[in-house]
Amino acid sequence: MLRSMTPTTKRLDSIVQTACWFPTQTLAIEADLVSIKWFEYRFMSPLDATLRFARLYREIYQQKFASNIDRDQARNVVGSDPKRFSKDPRERTQLWMARVRADVVGMRYEDYIDFSFDFALRRGHVRKKLPRPNQLHHGDAAHDYWVAYRLKRWEELVRDGIASVDNMTCYRVENRKGFPAQMAFRDFAVERILTTGSSLAQAIEVYCLQNGQLCRADLEGRFDPELVEQQWALADSSVRNGRVTPTVAPRLTQVDLLPSCFGLPGAPEVDRPVCVSCPASDKCLQISSRVREKVKERMGSETPVEDARRKKTAERVRAWRAKQKRAAAPTSSA
Repeated sequence: MLRSMTPTTKRLDSIVQTACWFPTQTLAIEADLVSIKWFEYRFMSPLDATLRFARLYREIYQQKFASNIDRDQARNVVGSDPKRFSKDPRERTQLWMARVRADVVGMRYEDYIDFSFDFALRRGHVRKKLPRPNQLHHGDAAHDYWVAYRLKRWEELVRDGIASVDNMTCYRVENRKGFPAQMAFRDFAVERILTTGSSLAQAIEVYCLQNGQLCRADLEGRFDPELVEQQWALADSSVRNGRVTPTVAPRLTQVDLLPSCFGLPGAPEVDRPVCVSCPASDKCLQISSRVREKVKERMGSETPVEDARRKKTAERVRAWRAKQKRAAAPTSSA
């Protein structure tokens, strides 16, 4: 396994910072998301994914504002100030949960945000502001219409090959280590070949010989082996003639094969199905324990967010009881 699945200092710091900002219950959800989010994010830390979501949100916000509300003022609006992410817990949580909702439906972030803005504009609810991150899911009476609208447009992108995963080192055949995300991507790619109607030779050119994402055995399990052999020879001739150029394989780094939920407190569980089938599960448990220790060193507690909430709750209860006691005390007469 790649360097015993040891995260870099940068990735470890990212996990620790995430555990300082979010409760364990929120982080535990990431183990479920790793099997359903868009493939591009399955080996990306949730914090990096959320920062990408935030950047895309700001960019698309300005684009939509310029084209639908006020072109001159577009340069002065951002929708979400990047400086507030590290300082404002409310802003950070809104972006985090918005990203989680995009992961739940398995969409690319830019498409999820773009579709949501378009849906709001179609409804005519936009006057001076586009939806905030916590409004992108349209959790009102129009939610069912939003789901249908979003699903239809997303299926079109996938069908037309616009939503694709290009040249990611974690999905190349030579780097397969049995991660559920890798097997799911293999099945997704083969299914796309079956449903798009493209010729098998063209599919072999792109997925096998150009991007290195599928091998012959992947195809022989779903197509007639003789057909695969014949079409493979046709595709191979395209490479020899220079019509198809294999992409240069990206260098495999120390974190390319760390699942997005790797090391997060609350995420790894011995009996969780996704953990049982994950080659990094043992190391994940070790890193999760190490992260808890580092969080305690930094914050004085392994669960700083939960402790802060309990403290505020206790303070509110004490204030309420003191108020009740004052109200019940007999008033002195003049």
